[in-house]
Amino acid sequence: MGNIRRRFRNVVGPQIAAAREALGWHQKDLEAKLQLAGLDFSRVTVARIENQMRSVFDFELQVIAHVLGVEPAKLLPPLKQTMADLEDLRKGLREG
Repeated sequence: MGNIRRRFRNVVGPQIAAAREALGWHQKDLEAKLQLAGLDFSRVTVARIENQMRSVFDFELQVIAHVLGVEPAKLLPPLKQTMADLEDLRKGLREG
């Protein structure tokens, strides 16, 4: 059986999940706070972002960071990791 390919759309998902968990929030909590901040996100949208299956626009990243109480740059992984993932990001798929 070959490797399963899955969507790969952002590099910020794991850091968003970690920041949310550090606050003791569930995805549903983040959903509600993002909606209050003006983003029409569902819990499924939050999950897809955290699982790197949905792209994140720059303005969304700013609002997410604000709601989480961090600077947007804190949600980015180290550049070395992004560069290692670049080809998969460009294709939008990753072996998983």
